[in-house]
Amino acid sequence: MEKYDFIKLMLQNRNLSVNDKKRLLLLATREIERVDVSLEPKEEKRKKESKEETPNTSALAVHAPKDTATFLSLFNDPNGFKFLTHDFDPDLNMNYDKLMMQVRERFKEATAKYRIPKNLYALMSAFIYGGTGKDGKERTWMDCDGKFHKDNYTSKKWVEWSGNNPNVHLLSNEEIAKEILKFRSSIRLVKPFLCDIISRQETKHSNLIFQTNGLEKADFYTYVWALENGIKRILDDMARYADKTPNVIITFERSFSDDFSKRIIKITQLGSISSSIDDVLQKFKTGGGAFNEIKNVFYGYCNWSVESLWDGKAKRWNILNDADVDEIEDMEDTNVPGFTHILTYFSK
Repeated sequence: MEKYDFIKLMLQNRNLSVNDKKRLLLLATREIERVDVSLEPKEEKRKKESKEETPNTSALAVHAPKDTATFLSLFNDPNGFKFLTHDFDPDLNMNYDKLMMQVRERFKEATAKYRIPKNLYALMSAFIYGGTGKDGKERTWMDCDGKFHKDNYTSKKWVEWSGNNPNVHLLSNEEIAKEILKFRSSIRLVKPFLCDIISRQETKHSNLIFQTNGLEKADFYTYVWALENGIKRILDDMARYADKTPNVIITFERSFSDDFSKRIIKITQLGSISSSIDDVLQKFKTGGGAFNEIKNVFYGYCNWSVESLWDGKAKRWNILNDADVDEIEDMEDTNVPGFTHILTYFSK
């Protein structure tokens, strides 16, 4: 109370001008507000912090894979999300409270600026805010295997452990580290996980004959569950025609750029051709068929094109594309080996 006694004494000083008294009152008000906040119960603070920020749903509904790549690049940035999934740099004097303040500020800034998929927003938001959803149930996040997790950076156990181990990363706790590493493997496709994805599909689709090239080089940021789910749906569709065209080639290639590098996955069913492009488009635009389901999975993550022979003519159908290109393009190269899906991811 010494500060308040001092403020009271100063206000009684007749030598102070009116403007000086106004400034003193302003400072006193700020001091009282600061103390009130510091005295707020920790549980109430945690409840406030765990409330989900309301996303800009119109922005999240835009196909912008380069925005998604830029957002995910913050996991490489020490001033961004890096220390959510990596140990603290000893030179930065980082701790749990500083990390949470930094991550949440950057998350708000980034989601206001970049248009990212809704499920990526939900994944990240649940991991750093926790809390309950609009349905009143405890919020969860889904990993690369499609499994749901309740533990997050606001979990009581995580918060208490951090309080008892200041300046030590949660990764030092073996049990908590398992959850953090599972989250990390969900937002980054690492070597040789693409090989594992295809191996699972090879086991599932014994009627298809797989040939692969370069898959072991695949390493980039994305929501891994969405990538595997999309590939699974493509191969499920190809398996329907396996009796006539069983051979499938899957390749991975990289191209580097100062702006956005590309990570390209191609899936070709050799010898497979399609019917009239007009018939395919009509079915697609009515919302039916496997292709609409695949589009929903890849939306916001990658550009998706299909190349094939339609009525004997080589054409490219740009189903998802963030560039100013025609939906249907005539291909200069008419040597089309089969029905090919091209998934183009970007890296910043």
